[in-house]
Amino acid sequence: GQRHRHRRQHHRKQRSQTQEALRAFEQVANLRPGVIEALDLLAATEARLGPALEAGHRRRLAGQVQPVACPAAGLQQAGSRQIGEIDQQLLLQSVDSMTRLNKTAAELIMENGSIHACTDITGFGFLGHACEMIEGSNVGLRINSAIVPVFNGLQKIVEEGFIPGGLYRNKNFRIDQIEARDSCPAWLLDVFFDPQTAGGLFFSLPAEQASSLVGKMHSAGIGDAAIVGEVVSDHPGRIFVY
Repeated sequence: GQRHRHRRQHHRKQRSQTQEALRAFEQVANLRPGVIEALDLLAATEARLGPALEAGHRRRLAGQVQPVACPAAGLQQAGSRQIGEIDQQLLLQSVDSMTRLNKTAAELIMENGSIHACTDITGFGFLGHACEMIEGSNVGLRINSAIVPVFNGLQKIVEEGFIPGGLYRNKNFRIDQIEARDSCPAWLLDVFFDPQTAGGLFFSLPAEQASSLVGKMHSAGIGDAAIVGEVVSDHPGRIFVY
């Protein structure tokens, strides 16, 4: 009847979306290493007092939290029950995010010429790499958790326990350097430690240049670029998340 027809249509749509996700993962698997010029490297640990922090996220956070409910290697074998545990649109957005390059953001950063420190957010998560940026320095960071770009729908997934073991390892290793206010919910703090797959860029620059560079990134199609905090002197080596 009509119910079975709708169910078949739903399953066909799910299969189509899953195949699209697999094709995107295959594109990542076929990438080849390249070569960079030594003069084009930026230090990851030279954040200086005063500048705003700007997250040039080509992508939103959560590269592993979401796909862990339906791992890439298991997509073809996953039954409808496993596929149904995550939102297909969220899966596709995550895959699309992970298959985009930081090339444009990196070019805009280099053109700016006043970047103090820069790193890509990958296996240690957002806060793990942020800790690296201030390690051994006389400065700390203040991060506004409400501004950091993340995918919609992550709260439900995290609170249901679909998170990778690497998140806990990252958190246990760096949590002593973090002071989080109640305004940053526990699930979001966990996301900030999530190991990212092909994450965005995180860098510091003079405060008076931050808004202009964000505007250029938005114009270039990097819609999630945002000023997420600032470099401060009152708690060196530590990160205050509010």
